[in-house]
Amino acid sequence: MRFTSYGGVDAGYSGEGEHFALDDFTYEYKAVPEPAIILGLFTVASFGVGLRRQQKQQQKATSKA
Repeated sequence: MRFTSYGGVDAGYSGEGEHFALDDFTYEYKAVPEPAIILGLFTVASFGVGLRRQQKQQQKATSKA
């Protein structure tokens, strides 16, 4: 997005150059399916935790033997 100044009004701030005012700006966006992303992250994290627990149990079993 780029804003350029063309014409303009004297705002009374004793500045130099052209000034512009932006009024009644409307921005529309589409919803992002975030619940699916969050669910995916929790799934990956739970697999990581499960693998880490499994590795710890295997290390305990080999150190006892």
